[in-house]
Amino acid sequence: MKLLLDVKGATEEQLVAGMAAAVEVFKAADMRPLTAAEGFFALEAWDDESFPEEDTYALTDEDSAAAAVWLAATKAALLACSVDGSEPEGTLELLIPEDDEPDL
Repeated sequence: MKLLLDVKGATEEQLVAGMAAAVEVFKAADMRPLTAAEGFFALEAWDDESFPEEDTYALTDEDSAAAAVWLAATKAALLACSVDGSEPEGTLELLIPEDDEPDL
């Protein structure tokens, strides 16, 4: 697995700093990026289903906590790429090679 940070107009140095900031968030939360990304995916699915309280897309406390870590890591990465302190446009993605895909 690999993290990919894409920030519009960021230099290589800024991207390295952004990636380091994201990794620090995962370490501080003692959470693997995959776990955080899965929580964020669950949050997105729950949102797509209009926030049902009980359904196959119901968001668990664990999903919510993991999603919060993913969002915090993304925000930290983007802010580390900022020149003026504002959050630039960009994304943090988790890339999973086809031969390393988790069982669904």
